[in-house]
Amino acid sequence: MCLKALRHWVARAGIQKHITWHCARHSCGTNLLSNGANIKTVASILGHSGLAHTEKYTRAVDSLKQAAIDSMPPLNI
Repeated sequence: MCLKALRHWVARAGIQKHITWHCARHSCGTNLLSNGANIKTVASILGHSGLAHTEKYTRAVDSLKQAAIDSMPPLNI
């Protein structure tokens, strides 16, 4: 029944590609991180037991890496 609901939502959204629950879960985690959510919060939402699993999602979010670097204060050497 859950798969049927997912297919219905995908069709209503006009998405033309094959979407699984895993894809939806990964997209959720990636979108949360992209929009500034704390990695610990995302891990909790996704039900991960540790941060190691959630850190995989950050690989897809290069802008977060750049933002982290940009947040460092300038060095006056």
